[in-house]
Amino acid sequence: MNIHCCKVCWNVYKSDTEGDACYLVSCPGEIISIDEGLLRSCEILNNKGYFTRFCCSGHTWQRYPRTYVQFALACAFKTLPRGFELLTRYNPHAKAKISTISKSFSRELSKVELQLELFQAARDLLEWADSLESFDKEYGFVAADSYLPAHCLKES
Repeated sequence: MNIHCCKVCWNVYKSDTEGDACYLVSCPGEIISIDEGLLRSCEILNNKGYFTRFCCSGHTWQRYPRTYVQFALACAFKTLPRGFELLTRYNPHAKAKISTISKSFSRELSKVELQLELFQAARDLLEWADSLESFDKEYGFVAADSYLPAHCLKES
């Protein structure tokens, strides 16, 4: 299930606000739709400088269920959450290489077993995000390209 929140201050808003500017006067953010199960993980990742684009915690009704987070830039993580894989590819829309971490699940699991696996993957992702160093400490400053929103760009 998706919820709506500001990608800068992470305040949660009612469902018909996607695309609006954040309602806090001092916040320059925009309201986005985000998977409720990965909200805290994405908040931590973005606050540490690993800017996310898309995410999904997975669903029991999907033919090929998976949990994933896509990042705005390519990242070569030293570690990954348990069972996750890293894919880095060129994205022609972003005109940059981007990375996605994902964990796929067996279609043979019952819905209850799959739901438990999805919850565990979300928990593993949260613990991993919490354990990461900030992007600057991990990689040094990387100049952001024009794809990133203004609030992601570093002041010189």
